[in-house]
Amino acid sequence: MGAPAGQLDSLHRDHPRAAGPPARPSHLPRRPLWLCRACAAEWPCLTARSLLVVEYVVDPVGLSVYLATMLQAALEDHRRLSPDPGPDPARMYARFLGWAKPRLDIARNRLGNAETS
Repeated sequence: MGAPAGQLDSLHRDHPRAAGPPARPSHLPRRPLWLCRACAAEWPCLTARSLLVVEYVVDPVGLSVYLATMLQAALEDHRRLSPDPGPDPARMYARFLGWAKPRLDIARNRLGNAETS
């Protein structure tokens, strides 16, 4: 189930940070291990998280959809790489989605405070 790999590759190409030739590696996932292409940390790395919050601060639902799509693909890849016991769903949720709302709330709060100053 989930999106075929070709569709996910197009998601990455169509992502705003992936447009044009990058001056340095972008903080996008390297499949099937789901490590950051730039820093080799688990994706989304801290830099990717920060960049994603900035990009999606006015579209939190869009960020959730993007991250949920990436989570589904990562679960499928990890199951193929290590089917027994497979990835821990709670850990994968925390890694891909658990951080997003708190960070978005902080960013939106800071933007709101900046607009009222």
